Amino acid sequence: MLAGAAASVVMNRYQRAISRRVAGYERAHGAQSVKAVPGAPEEDPTTAVAGAVGEAAGVPLRRREREAVGTLGHYLFGAAAGGLYAALPDGVRAAAGLPFGAAVWAGADLIALPSARLTHGPGRIPFWQHAYSLSSHLVYGVFLELGLRSLEELHEQNDHRAA
Repeated sequence: MLAGAAASVVMNRYQRAISRRVAGYERAHGAQSVKAVPGAPEEDPTTAVAGAVGEAAGVPLRRREREAVGTLGHYLFGAAAGGLYAALPDGVRAAAGLPFGAAVWAGADLIALPSARLTHGPGRIPFWQHAYSLSSHLVYGVFLELGLRSLEELHEQNDHRAA
């Protein structure tokens, strides 16, 4: 989960840099936060979910609070996905985490978010925005694998020292 959270930080930094170039403003998480589709929701999905959770808990959140909680939610999702990835057999963890990053993108951006009506369906989102989102998740997958390998190496070194 630690590797997943760290990979999420790297992914968010990547998204921040890309959104600054493409849209002229920084958005820390989610290709959906770069408004490209007329009629797109005002808030990105993680911010909208944070607001809904706050409302359900009886604690309405202001915009800045929803954004902060949304970012935290994005990191928690990345950490949970990292935990799932670490549990996979080594053979599945092939290709430097790229297939896993692509699977997270497809599951979240193409299926879960549109199904929950937090974003438009895939057919209404421009190709460049899909490419941006997919590339972000590929960055996540690669850094997840690198982080996990680093943690595994550290664990092995500690085992050798203890023996």
